[in-house]
Amino acid sequence: MKRFATSQAKSFSKNNRKNLTTVEAALWSRLRVLRSENLVFRRQHPVGPYIADFAHLKSKTVIELIGKSHAESGSADLIREKFFHDQGWQILYFDNLDVIKQIDWVVERIVEAVAR
Repeated sequence: MKRFATSQAKSFSKNNRKNLTTVEAALWSRLRVLRSENLVFRRQHPVGPYIADFAHLKSKTVIELIGKSHAESGSADLIREKFFHDQGWQILYFDNLDVIKQIDWVVERIVEAVAR
């Protein structure tokens, strides 16, 4: 499997950046502010044939929001997860409800993880 982003993934991620979900937009608004603290995140970032909801490149951290699409994909998510791990990425998962109800807690967990 390709290690670098495929042209199809790049195109799809570009489209996704224009159409963030409400939950993704809420988290993105909080992550974007962290640039002032030298924490730079990417949204809808292609990694090989996959697209991470958010990524912190320096620490190789993928941030995934769990909603309906992830709950229904099962074994495909396991293959995707293995790919990320094989490429040296750590993955943080957050349920959409956590982002909605506890966004400060979610952001704190993300900052702790990328600071390691």
